[in-house]
Amino acid sequence: RKATLGVALTALLTGAVLLPGCSRHANPWKELPGGSTRVLVSFPPLYCFTKAVADDKAKVLSLLTTVGPHDHKPTADDALVAREADLFLVNGLSLDDFVTRVANNSGNRSKDLIQKIAEAIPADKLIKTADEHSPHGEKGGHEGHDHGEFDPHVWLGPDMAVLMVNRIRDLLVAQSPTHKKDYEANAAAYTRKLQQLQTDGLEALKGVKNRKFITNHHSFRYFARAFNLEVLDSIQMQPGVPVEGLQLAKLVELCKKHQVRVIGVEPQYPKAGAETLQRSVGKEVPDLTIVELDPIETAPPDRLTPDYYLERIKANIDNLAKHLK
Repeated sequence: RKATLGVALTALLTGAVLLPGCSRHANPWKELPGGSTRVLVSFPPLYCFTKAVADDKAKVLSLLTTVGPHDHKPTADDALVAREADLFLVNGLSLDDFVTRVANNSGNRSKDLIQKIAEAIPADKLIKTADEHSPHGEKGGHEGHDHGEFDPHVWLGPDMAVLMVNRIRDLLVAQSPTHKKDYEANAAAYTRKLQQLQTDGLEALKGVKNRKFITNHHSFRYFARAFNLEVLDSIQMQPGVPVEGLQLAKLVELCKKHQVRVIGVEPQYPKAGAETLQRSVGKEVPDLTIVELDPIETAPPDRLTPDYYLERIKANIDNLAKHLK
């Protein structure tokens, strides 16, 4: 059945590319401001980084905005957009593997089209998905999204974001050497903002003694590492899935033992699991609070600028600083 569905989708996407005009939308590249280089990115954090480096020297378009990579289903329109891209920048580490299908069915013949930015980060700076410190002690992932050996949520650590920005700079320079100085200057300026963001965050959290918190699903370990915090465990392996009984019991004991103050929930998913945990802990941890922590996997299209990433990370820091003690 899966094979049949795959063939059908391939035929649909290929047909759409061969028959321009069957798309429900106009060509988004046509009116997009920027230079002649067309850079497609998979999701909002990469848009923020790429646009910061490219500025007005390249057109930058995010394939996803209001739906994140965990939930996206490739469409014919995706293939049409990818067809005209010079570069397709993706996170990698198994987060957005669907892009391979999009590219293959786009008709784009560039052999170096897809560039996996996170996979350029040295392995010793990546956090393993399954190790003795991993929540649940098992290989992480979501339904239909096996996260492989390493935790893919690298962009949530500003220090890791610096490495991603530098990789994007190098790819843009290789694509358009005439803008080398501009790309280098823009990358340096944005790197300074990222470094200041981390410095300010460490200062805001300096007085926190209990630095442990629970998350909805484990996407915040790079963030926690960057700010000397600790994700004790996560409610679920798959976002939006009801918490399992054994895991709930384990989390209740962890909250009591460590007097956990914060359960971080993502605005993209229901907070029912966090509310169940909060009720289950009850009066034994009276200050346990549900706090929004945004993994920035989605973004309102009208707010998507390089500063959006900086604003959302700062909001996460502020929310934790307010409720951790």
